[in-house]
Amino acid sequence: MCVALFLLGCPKPLPAPPSSPPTSTAPTTVPTGKPTDELPTTVQGTEPADDIKPVYAGNPAPDPLAQRLCDLVDLVPLERQAACCQTPPVAPVFKGECARIVTLALQGKRLTLDAAKVAVCEADTRKQLEDCDRVLSPVSPLPVSCQGLFQGTLGAGGACRSDLECLSGLTCVGLGPTDPGKCSKPAPAGAPCHPVVDPLAVYTKQSLDEDHPSCTGACNRNQCADLLSPGAACVFDSQCGPKNRCSAKKCVAGRPALGSPCTSLGDCPLDATCANGVCAARGKTGATCTRDDQCLGECELSAGGGRCGPRCPHAFVPVFSHPR
Repeated sequence: MCVALFLLGCPKPLPAPPSSPPTSTAPTTVPTGKPTDELPTTVQGTEPADDIKPVYAGNPAPDPLAQRLCDLVDLVPLERQAACCQTPPVAPVFKGECARIVTLALQGKRLTLDAAKVAVCEADTRKQLEDCDRVLSPVSPLPVSCQGLFQGTLGAGGACRSDLECLSGLTCVGLGPTDPGKCSKPAPAGAPCHPVVDPLAVYTKQSLDEDHPSCTGACNRNQCADLLSPGAACVFDSQCGPKNRCSAKKCVAGRPALGSPCTSLGDCPLDATCANGVCAARGKTGATCTRDDQCLGECELSAGGGRCGPRCPHAFVPVFSHPR
C-alpha cells in the first residue's frame, strides 16, 4: 500500500482508542447533601414506554351493541356518500377504534348503553341520510335522538375515563389521554377550566355541554364565568346560556330561527345561511351558489357557475400542477 501511494505519502496509523476507565462497584456519590436512599429510584419522565397507556387500553372482541352504534356513526354515512356520489365506498379513517373504546367502556360497568335509544337513533339517522345533501354535511349533525345514549353510573369522587361515565350533572375533572379523572360537580365562576379530548364522546359524537358541563356557567378563556344576561357584551353563544345566543356581540334572548334577522352565520340555525339580512334555508342539489355556506352540501363551481350538490370525494390536484 505504501509503495503504491508513495507520491501521496503513507497514511498515518490511527491512534489507539483510549482505554476504558475501570469499572467500579462502589456506590455513586450524589452531590445533593442528601443520602442516596432518599432519592427516587426512577426519575419522572423516564418510565418505560409500556407503562404509559391510554385511558381505554386493550383490544377486546367488539360488543354487538357497540359495533351497531359505531357502524351507524362511521360506516353508514360513508356508504350513503358512495351511493349519492356514485363512487366506491371508503373505509373510516380510524376503522375499529370506536367499537374498541365503546366495548371497553361497557366492560368497565361504569356506564350503560341504551339499546332502545340506539334503535331510535339508527332509524332517524338512516331517514336523515336519505337526503344526499345531508350526507357528511358539516351542518347536519346526528339527529337529536342520537344524544344521551349513555348513562353513567359513577357518583362524585368516582374514577372516570370519560364524562359519560359520570352521573348526569357531573364532569370528569383531571381527565387526560393517559390519565383518568374524578367525577366532580361543575366548577364555580373563577375556577380554571380547560378543554379536554374525551375519546368516548368524540367517537360516538356525544355532546357534553348539557348533561356534563365543566362550569356552573360558561368556560371562557380557560376560566369559568357566570352566564351573561341579555344585552351584555359577548363573543360566544355559550356565554349567554343554553337558551340564548350572542348576536352582534350582545346576548339576545332565544335561539336562532329561520326568518329571524341576521348579520352573520352565527345568528342563524346551523343548517341555515344569512342572506340579505335574514336567516334562510340552505340550497339543495341544483340550486345556484357561489359559496359552500349557501348549500346544505357543498357549492360545486364550474365554468357555467356554481350549483349546490352533495359532499363528494374530489381528486386532489396540487397547486403547482395548474398551467399558468
